[in-house]
Amino acid sequence: MLEHLGAWVLRLTGAAMLSSAAVLLTPKTPAKRAVLLGCGLLTVMALLSIVPGYQTAPGKLLPGDYYGEAERMTAEYLSEAENETKAVIEERAEAYIMDKAGIFGAGVTSVLVDAEKGDGGWFLRHVRVTCRGPEGAEELSRCISGELGISKEEQEWIFLE
Repeated sequence: MLEHLGAWVLRLTGAAMLSSAAVLLTPKTPAKRAVLLGCGLLTVMALLSIVPGYQTAPGKLLPGDYYGEAERMTAEYLSEAENETKAVIEERAEAYIMDKAGIFGAGVTSVLVDAEKGDGGWFLRHVRVTCRGPEGAEELSRCISGELGISKEEQEWIFLE
């Protein structure tokens, strides 16, 4: 209840501040009457916004509701950014493993890396490597373990032959 009352007070205060600034900045011309009318309507809308079920228009947010909407949008953006960061890290690790596989002569056909976010940032958690045969797999496994930090227990090897 107090949260709703506080939001209403903020809406009313915001409308009053906006109205007073608009009235003070408007020169004494016939347009000033239109500004006064608009400011009065804004203040009345803010005043009536405490009434349950009152909306300025269906689906429209009241000025005090924008804070919650901004929080939701920020959380959504951060979630998308984290997913993109994870995808980039996984793609780069996969490309690195494919390059090393070529150097070691391992017949790797596909690599799938899984990254996880920890306290200090992102780390590579698991890798699945599909190869034509075991040639070069041991060297590649040591490279993955030593250079990328994925332990041998978290490496899954699939040999097609």
